[in-house]
Formats: sequence, structure tokens, C-alpha cells
Amino acid sequence: MLKKQRRQGIARVRFPAGANSFDRQHPARGIYWLLSGGLQLSSGNAIFSHLTRGDLFGEKLLLRSRLVDQVAKALSPIDVIVFRKAQFLERLRRDGRFGQQVLKNLVLRLDRYEESGWQRQRCASSWTRALQPRPKV
Repeated sequence: MLKKQRRQGIARVRFPAGANSFDRQHPARGIYWLLSGGLQLSSGNAIFSHLTRGDLFGEKLLLRSRLVDQVAKALSPIDVIVFRKAQFLERLRRDGRFGQQVLKNLVLRLDRYEESGWQRQRCASSWTRALQPRPKV
């Protein structure tokens, strides 16, 4: 069954604790659905999310084709299902329950961002930089 799924652009993968499922040198191969374990998403020195069972990550691949400077690091052994972009979009199109679950997970993750203040801190620092006087040339 797994070989058939891999040919269809879907694979189940296990990463040991401490391993990066993607980073700058190994970009995301698709959209990841976390089946078990815990994961940390970071960019630069900032950790911006801790994910658990049922969470999605790598979804920026749906909107961008360029590399994203993020690291997804397993905090414990993790099992994930990896969907290639085309297969993920096809599954969303034909399976309404899957689409609802994806939307629910993304909204819950957004809620966690807002509760943590990460979004406000990031926006505040962006505004602070934008309002700083620019040096005269």
C-alpha cells in the first residue's frame, strides 16, 4: 500500500527526535500532516510554533515555490504523512471532510499564534522598523 501511495504523491515518513523534516538545505517536499510526536517550527533564532498530533506544516509550499527559511525540528520521534502539492490540492477538492479538518487545524494554529503574542510582537517590530527615520544619503 505504501509503495502505491508514494507513486500517488503521498508517503508516510518517520523522523527521529532531533531530526529536521525540512530546513534550508533540505526544503519541504510537500505538506506534512503530523500523526504522532511533537515538532518545533522556527525561523532564524525565533521559535514560532510547537505542533502536535493532527497539525499541518509546510503549507506555505501551497502558495510559494521559493525556499522558505524555516526549520521543522522533531522534538520527539514523529510520524507524518507527506503530500505533494498536487495530491494535497486534489484531496482538498474531492474530500470535503478532509478540507474541513485542514481548515480547522489551520484556524486552531492561528489561534495559538494570537494567544502567544507572537504575531503582535512581529507586527510591532515591523512597524517600529518602518517608522524609524531613514539615514540621509
